[in-house]
Amino acid sequence: MHHAPLTRSCATIAVLLATAVARADQHAETRQHDDGRIVLSARTATVDGTTAKFESEDDRHHIGRWTNPVDVVSWTWKPTRWGAYDAHLIYSSTSPSGSEVEVAVGDTPLKARLESTGDSQRSASLPLGRVVIPTTGDLAVRVRCTKLVGEAVMQLAAVTLTPACEGTPPRQAPDGAVLLHGRDATIRGTALRWEPAEKKQTLGFWTRATDAAEWTFTIDTPGTFDVEVLQGCGTGQGGSEVGIDIDPGRPTAAALAFTVEDTGGFQAFKPRTVGRVTIAAAGEHLLRVQPKKIAKTAACDIRQIRLVPATK
Repeated sequence: MHHAPLTRSCATIAVLLATAVARADQHAETRQHDDGRIVLSARTATVDGTTAKFESEDDRHHIGRWTNPVDVVSWTWKPTRWGAYDAHLIYSSTSPSGSEVEVAVGDTPLKARLESTGDSQRSASLPLGRVVIPTTGDLAVRVRCTKLVGEAVMQLAAVTLTPACEGTPPRQAPDGAVLLHGRDATIRGTALRWEPAEKKQTLGFWTRATDAAEWTFTIDTPGTFDVEVLQGCGTGQGGSEVGIDIDPGRPTAAALAFTVEDTGGFQAFKPRTVGRVTIAAAGEHLLRVQPKKIAKTAACDIRQIRLVPATK
């Protein structure tokens, strides 16, 4: 498999996913999904102003009639985990392109220019940027217009926050190894999180079997690798079954599994080689870790995973 077709395939998938999300989120309730995505729906928005109002038509819900640019739409939401998220605005507009908005997620202002979607029934998912939510306390999200072009700002369906890479996507080192550190993971879940405290530096709070950690990484020199997990687990908490999938959904997918060992503490880390995989193509790959069964309170803590070139 060549790298260029893989890149185009990923780009196509991303476009289709964004379109599907936009269609789904114009009907959504405000909630946090099992994959960690937060949807702030027009249904539960607070409107402060004179014109903007909630409207429902054919099971489509939005804030419409937004002709006064001073009006503000807001939510207060309590995320179940802190971490990095990519924000999107789900909207439609029949006004000319060029209106500008600011979406403040907590203390982070994100600015965007609206394009006409040409039809009030045609929604768009507009990327706003990345934010870091620092706490599981109340989070305020506010949308306001900073420049109005045409008669109305937009029809606002939702603001979404999708889990993002906590750091930098890893790349294979000159010695052939790949370090997948917890600080560079993307969290797909509602409890699992990257814990940055110096004494922790780990993926922790792994209390839900639906939560997963993913790394998108780049291989320059394909080959066969031993998979080494740096794992910790509290006294009496061992026995959980954890799966590791590489490139799930591709013809070249590989899968491993291991049983969590009690190490005497969740931050008492022990390196374990849990299997061997072959990655036959250079380019971008994905590794996903998810419990198959949690034996006690939490599966384990994982500080890092290494792919080490096999020597025999």
